[in-house]
Order: sequence, then structure tokens, then C-alpha cells
Amino acid sequence: MNQKENIYVLIPKQNEEINLKDLEKFLKILPKERVKKYYAYVKELDKKNCILSYLLLCYILNKDYDIFITPKFKYGKNKKPYFENIKKLYFNLSHSNNKIAGAVSDCNIGIDIQEQRKISKSMIKRVLNEKELDDYLSYTKEIERKKCFCRLWTIKESEIKRRGSSVLVDLKQIEKDNIKNIETFEIKDFCISISSEEYKEFNLIQISTESLLNYFERGTLCLNTNK
Repeated sequence: MNQKENIYVLIPKQNEEINLKDLEKFLKILPKERVKKYYAYVKELDKKNCILSYLLLCYILNKDYDIFITPKFKYGKNKKPYFENIKKLYFNLSHSNNKIAGAVSDCNIGIDIQEQRKISKSMIKRVLNEKELDDYLSYTKEIERKKCFCRLWTIKESEIKRRGSSVLVDLKQIEKDNIKNIETFEIKDFCISISSEEYKEFNLIQISTESLLNYFERGTLCLNTNK
């Protein structure tokens, strides 16, 4: 398989507002377990991300692998999901606010997306080791510090997700230089990192929520897995 693979990031257009009721029509193509998860969420944003992240995954399978079945999940150690009905492919998803990142690969991967934001002292202390803290403090401008922390945070989180490790793992023990295959992208005010079991080159592809929904409204994926 081609070494170069794609990371897709779902970014709403400026002032784009998706009505939750408009998204609910896509529940018919989600597996029962995903639908159950949708109704368990309380916050509207979580409900939206539940549907959109699944649609993004289906979109990737359609576009990059010519797979047109609705994927079902099983869960491994520490509840890391994997495909139940698609063999020899791995996936990972991540979201931050209303942005969603996803990738599918022929090797185990972990992906994380985070917006750059003000960092509390307690968070810095929990995440950065001494060397990383020195690097962080070497930046004098707050915006540069935010970028530095965001890069390190996504690198660590993507590696944890690739391993399928517990969320309780000590983030200070995960060092960038010790991660074999890691790549980070920066777009405006957020970062995306992907850790892969094997060496890969990745393209970053941006897609709007509108484009994603239009794709499925054209009937590309019409299987109903809720029966």
C-alpha cells in the first residue's frame, strides 16, 4: 500500500451553524451502539461530534479505500476502538470543540487535535517534563508558548492513543524524541499530531462540515445498520 496517507480535518466554515435536527437524519446509517452513545450525551456539541466524527470516518473509507460499508466497532484494551467488520485497517478520531480530525491506515495509529489556549500552571506541571518546560519558557510571547504547549500536548496524546494506553499514564514520561514515528501539523489556532506504528508520510486535507454532509446527502452511503 502507498506509504503516503491522509489525515482529514473537519473544520466548519466561518459562521457555519449546523442544526442538530438536520444531523439526526444520519442516525439511520449509524450502528446501534453509536446511536445509543449519541442519546447518552447531554451537550449538543457532543451529540454533533458523535455523528460528524462517524461520518468523517465513513468518508475516509469511501475516498481512500473504496470501502462503502458502515463500519462497526469493537474495543480493545483501555477501550481503544477498532473495526469489527473491516480487516487489516486501523483508525483513530479526535475532536477539539467543533473541529474533528480522523485518519485510517494499514498500521496502528493515534491522532490528536487541540486548539491553542491559555494554559494553567497546574496543566503545565502535569504535562511537561523539565526539558520541555525549559523549551516552553524559552518563548517570550504568550502566543508562541501556546503553540509550543499545544504541539507537545498533541504529540503525547497521539502516542498514548496509538499505544491504547490508559488516560492515567504519566504524560511527563512521554517524550517527543523517544517517539519513533510522529508528525505534527499547525493550522491557524490548533495543532494535529499523528503517531504511527510504521513510518508514514501524511497529507493533511481540510473539509468543511457542509461538504461532508452534502457528500452523504447525495446517497453515497445508504446502508442502514440499525436493523
